Amino acid sequence: MPSTMAAGATNPTSTLPVLLHTSTRHPHIYLERAFAAVFFCAILALLRHHAVNLLSSTGTNHVSFHLSLLLLVADTVLAFQWVTAQTFRLWGIRRHQFLENLEKVMEERDFPAVDVVICTADPYKEPPIVAVNTALSVMAYDYPPNKVSVYLSDDGGSELTLFAFMEAAKFAGYWLPFCRTNRILETSPEAYFASNYVSTSETRKIKEMYENMRIKIENVLGKGKVDEEYLGSVDQRQAINKWSHDFTGQDHPTLIQVLLVAGQDKDLSGHSMPNLVYVTREKRRTHPHHFKAGALNTMTTATLQQRIAAAREINVRVEETERKNLQLEKDAKKWERDFRRIEKELGKMTEERDKMQSERDALQEELRRMTGNADKWRNEVTSRDQRIKELDAMIADLQRAGNDVVEKWKASKEGEEYVDLIVRPSIATGYRIALAQHAELFENAGLSEKQRWKLIGFEDIGFTAEGEAYYLEDGPSAPAPADGEDAVADPTHIGDQG
Repeated sequence: MPSTMAAGATNPTSTLPVLLHTSTRHPHIYLERAFAAVFFCAILALLRHHAVNLLSSTGTNHVSFHLSLLLLVADTVLAFQWVTAQTFRLWGIRRHQFLENLEKVMEERDFPAVDVVICTADPYKEPPIVAVNTALSVMAYDYPPNKVSVYLSDDGGSELTLFAFMEAAKFAGYWLPFCRTNRILETSPEAYFASNYVSTSETRKIKEMYENMRIKIENVLGKGKVDEEYLGSVDQRQAINKWSHDFTGQDHPTLIQVLLVAGQDKDLSGHSMPNLVYVTREKRRTHPHHFKAGALNTMTTATLQQRIAAAREINVRVEETERKNLQLEKDAKKWERDFRRIEKELGKMTEERDKMQSERDALQEELRRMTGNADKWRNEVTSRDQRIKELDAMIADLQRAGNDVVEKWKASKEGEEYVDLIVRPSIATGYRIALAQHAELFENAGLSEKQRWKLIGFEDIGFTAEGEAYYLEDGPSAPAPADGEDAVADPTHIGDQG
């Protein structure tokens, strides 16, 4: 069963690794190894054969000796090349990339920049439309446009090639959003329209624009020059006017024309477009230039110098970041000390708070107990108030009865007889009842006999020592009581007389 390997990076928001690609062993790897073993044995046999012939021809035939030696050296070199090539076949693997996980590992602004150099020399040997399709295909990559730079290295220094790429820059404003919206995988216009694409109104419009561009480039190439009728803007005229009739493919100055600038030039949908730069190096007949290889070396050197400058700037930023990190580490230690101090204070405050909570719970329990007692006392007071109201009602009834007796007594001519028969027994009975009902209350209150008598409503009647009743306004018929004594007689005696 083929083994499977995976490589990935850790997602900052998750502990699980994010797969960037997986690799599986090639299904025919064992056949490759068997073939390599057999072939290696054949090579050893061949080398042995050449060695034997070389030794057997020593001193006898110089031609055979040199021929065997030459074959041995040639086969040894070829065998060495074969052996070095087998390392890729003996451990062959297949990879599957997960490009959608790339943004989970790093941000888009941290993607590395990509420089693509397209080399061309003669517009007649290498039609400009081919280089245009290559450039458009690279510019439509599924990659951040501000990270892509396309350089056209024109070793022939032809204005025809520059014109073709100026037209390509205009067409890219429509082609790039078309590829992005429809997720086109074949990003070369020539290859896409030669395939079985889905024909829609948008596709037909894009194809018509591409055909117009291609025809215009071929017409200019057929005329051998760029006429004014093909130049639609001032920038295009200024760029083409840099060429003179003295320029040739072997003798021309350095010319650099920036056609698109990332971050400034936008496509039809408003997205940024990649950098597109036309470059032709200086060539003189008196100096060797090494054709395309020299142009590529020049571009590589210029790009490398640019990257070195960018790397130096990055190093400066890294050093600045390191200094900031050191300062942050110092601040972090200080914050850690402050945190520990605050943590101790927080522990003390927590203990104090727990103590306060315990005291609060105790007070709350005491409050509940006192509230229960207060409710008990409140109920007791309510009961006493109810009892007092009942006593007040009874006292009021007795007062009304006494007042009625007194009124009748005053109005009667036979008052004395009336008193003996009715008043004294009524008063004695009412006094006994009131005294019995209020005995405990009078005793606790410490009331005197006179105060008790008045309290139950008989303040207008008095009694002599002998038990004779009299009206206080008329005075007693018997001798008056001594000073300081209340004119109150024993009610029980009154009742007995009655």
